[in-house]
Amino acid sequence: MQKMTNRQNKWIRLTSWLLMVATVLVTPSTIMAAPAAPDTPAISPSSYLPSLRNNVCGSTRDASNPIGLQVYGPTGYSTRLFNQIQNTQSSWLRNGIDWSVVEPQDLTPSQYNWGYADQVVRAAVQNCANMIITIAGTPEWATTGNQHSPYKTTYQSRFVEFTRALVERYDGDNIDDAPGGMVVNHWEFYNEPDGAASPSGGGWGNDPARYADMLKAVYPVVKQANPNAQVVFGGIAYDNFTSTGGLFVREFFDNVLTALEPEAGKYFDIMNVHYYPFVGHRVNWSKTNSSGLVEKVNSVNAIMADHGVTKPMMITEIGWHSGGPDSNPSNEDFQARHVVQMAAQSMALNAVATIWWTLQDLDGYPWKTGILRPNNSIKVSYVVYQEAVRRLGNATFVKVVMPATETNDLEIYEFREAGTNKTMYTAWLNPIAPFNAEHAQTFDDSVTQTWQAPGSNATIYAQDGSLMQTISDGADGATDGQITVTVPRSPIYIVIN
Repeated sequence: MQKMTNRQNKWIRLTSWLLMVATVLVTPSTIMAAPAAPDTPAISPSSYLPSLRNNVCGSTRDASNPIGLQVYGPTGYSTRLFNQIQNTQSSWLRNGIDWSVVEPQDLTPSQYNWGYADQVVRAAVQNCANMIITIAGTPEWATTGNQHSPYKTTYQSRFVEFTRALVERYDGDNIDDAPGGMVVNHWEFYNEPDGAASPSGGGWGNDPARYADMLKAVYPVVKQANPNAQVVFGGIAYDNFTSTGGLFVREFFDNVLTALEPEAGKYFDIMNVHYYPFVGHRVNWSKTNSSGLVEKVNSVNAIMADHGVTKPMMITEIGWHSGGPDSNPSNEDFQARHVVQMAAQSMALNAVATIWWTLQDLDGYPWKTGILRPNNSIKVSYVVYQEAVRRLGNATFVKVVMPATETNDLEIYEFREAGTNKTMYTAWLNPIAPFNAEHAQTFDDSVTQTWQAPGSNATIYAQDGSLMQTISDGADGATDGQITVTVPRSPIYIVIN
């Protein structure tokens, strides 16, 4: 009886010690608002824990990996999407803070409600992400139209005051900072400001001089509040033009630069463009069967060059859908192909960041552009996105091996693999998916084309990272230092061993 009691006491002491350790080392998962969906990837220690110290980032993710995601709303531990965001390993997240939410009332002195803004920025310390924050949402008391419209000129000083307070709160200098040490160094001013005012929407498109005046007013204030901060031009849609019955003013960016002369490049640090390769958009930029992204970005760069301006480029919205209106048919596999295609192309363009729009399908929005479904479950594009972040985002771009042309549908990019320094190619055969309903009727997805890669051995991976095959020189009957690769429409990774 005494022997049994000793064992019991020992077990009780051990259990108590384990409970105490568990209490001290409690993980963020214990404070999740809801359990993850069954097919949601779990947070792994290798991807998560070493990055944090006392629930604050020891270091921000490497900003040189440009592939990121659009998220909305709170981004911390308690949100239902935290696991999914974390497991993408995205270095960049784009989110928004509305002036109307922080300062809903026209009061003197100004009164700011920071609670929601702090939740939006939480990923900066709880996910270790580089944040791009879009400042938008003109308050009703200050706007000339709706929340997307310019503010009244009489309220410019109030917007400048708000911007100063916002940037100061997230500059990490321990002066008037948000709790927790959240830092934001990239501030984007309004989303798609080239939108023209209309009964159903608003924008700065018809007021380029006003947008220029806003940049002149906020730029020095941002720099004073945080010398490390970068002012990002609002991502222009630069498509669906008013000249053809659309929503966006083609001349807006050119006119803003004209209004900023003679110092056209002085009041923003990074240019910014959006792109969705719908057939109605592609015709503006490309006669090839590729996406048109490269040509569109080059067109924007040409406008800057005309004004003597050279700026780094962000692409804060790219995307494709897994389902939507019948006029633009798609599926989850076709969507995933666009992830690889536009990630590779944006890296070839040396984009500072490329943001896939969006993390999750938006309820009520007809275009299913998320890599997660509304119920949190993952699509094919989620896995393909993870692989693109790992393979392309961490790699070093070398060169465009084969660009798409009007007579060539094979598109190939060369990278240097992270860690191993091996040569890696990503390749596909255009068009990677049908452009519209009419094209879908004749789209042949079985078409392939061969390409010879220099090397003696290669491993071929599908877009989701699964092993397809290994190939050796001589497999085609000729030992000539070349490997014959069959390239399908779906992007593949070719690693030279």
